[in-house]
Amino acid sequence: MAETTLKLFYALWPDAATRARLAGAGAALYKRWDGRRMRAENLHATVAFLGATPAGALDALLALGAAQSPPRTVLRLTHAECWQRSRVAVLCPDEVDAPLLHLADSLQRGLEAAGLHFDRRAWRPHVTLLRDVRCDAGEVELEPIDWRVQEFALLVSRHDSSGVRYEALGRWPAGGS
Repeated sequence: MAETTLKLFYALWPDAATRARLAGAGAALYKRWDGRRMRAENLHATVAFLGATPAGALDALLALGAAQSPPRTVLRLTHAECWQRSRVAVLCPDEVDAPLLHLADSLQRGLEAAGLHFDRRAWRPHVTLLRDVRCDAGEVELEPIDWRVQEFALLVSRHDSSGVRYEALGRWPAGGS
């Protein structure tokens, strides 16, 4: 019998106020780029994507998450981009501070040491707001969103009758520097 797998990823998980601002930006982008809006409760910034992962690895992943020192910092999302290849609209920062880059690097090193599969591309922080967008609709001006990072989580992607929803399996408060 095949082992059960879970679609997992580590992410920065916004508070309600930040999530509302992100959803508002998604509504503004939708007017220009069309597409399919992400559910507000699913908005996040992936730090490390694991994808289909054996359920037996969950304890090790929770321990790895708990061993991190997510920084209490601000991720300033300054502009929208339309990524043609993946047909998504995202919010991105102009720059990322070193503690957030260290978090991403530390997670990748921990996943590698544990022998777990993950997306090994360099971390490019972003929040996906729309899928299936028309990228030929021009630029969209948005006010920057200052996301005060307060929480880091291990999330699982679940499908139910209402679509995809993300559920936190482990959550850790920011507080490192």
